[in-house]
Amino acid sequence: MELRLSAADLGRITVAQGADPELEFQLSLRMLRRPSLPCFVEWHGEMAQRFRYREVTDRSGFERAAIEPYWDRIEKFVAAERVRLGRTLLDGGLDGLLSTLHPEVRWAPPTLRVAGPDEPVAAAGGLLVQPSVFVGHHPMLVRRGGQAVLVQPVSCELEDQADEQLGALMGHTRAKLVKLLMLAGGATTTQLARRADLSLAAVSQHVGVLRAVGLVVTQNAGRERCHLLTPAGARLVERPACS
Repeated sequence: MELRLSAADLGRITVAQGADPELEFQLSLRMLRRPSLPCFVEWHGEMAQRFRYREVTDRSGFERAAIEPYWDRIEKFVAAERVRLGRTLLDGGLDGLLSTLHPEVRWAPPTLRVAGPDEPVAAAGGLLVQPSVFVGHHPMLVRRGGQAVLVQPVSCELEDQADEQLGALMGHTRAKLVKLLMLAGGATTTQLARRADLSLAAVSQHVGVLRAVGLVVTQNAGRERCHLLTPAGARLVERPACS
C-alpha cells in the first residue's frame, strides 16, 4: 500500500498519545485466529482454549480475559515507542522519522510505501502513527475516521528478563525511576516521588546517582527541577521489537 504525502500532509504527521483500545481489540481477534508469534505463545494458548480458537461471541468477556489484564503493559510499550519516535524526529527530522519507522515501511518522497496490497491510501488529514502491540510483526496502513493511520509494531517480548537485568544493574528502585522517566518523557522530583511511592529525599538521592553516571539530566522548569533521560539512559530501557 502507498500513501502520497503533500507538504501540508507532512505538517500534520503526529504520533498517537497512547494505545487505541478499539484497535487493540480488533487486532487481538486477528491474533487469536492466526499462528502465534513468539511473544504471544502463552497468551494465544490460554485464549484459544477459553474462546475455542476462532469464535468470540462475548466481546466484554474476551476483553476482560485477553486485554484488560495486559492493558498497563500495553500502555507502557506504546508510551516507550512514542518516546523513541519523538527522539528520532528530533534527531533526524521528518525524513529521518519516516525513513526508519520499520523495515517494511519505505519512504521515497513524497510516497510512503507499506508492504501489503498494492493500492493507494489517501492522505487527506495527514498521517497518524499509532503504535500497537497486537498488530504483531507487520505494520498496517489503514484509514480510520477519515485519517490515514500507520499501525506501527512495538516491543512485546523479553520484558520480564529485561526488567530483572536492569534491576540487577542499577538496583530496582533506580531502575523503576528510569522507567518512569522513559514513560513520562521527563518528571519533577515531586512527580517521581508520587509515582514511585518514595520520599522526596530518596528520589533526590537516587536521581543524583543517575545524573552522576550520565543516565539523567536535570533542568530548571520554573520553581521545579525537571529530570530527563539522556540518550544513554533511554537505551537502557528500550526493548527490541518483535521479529
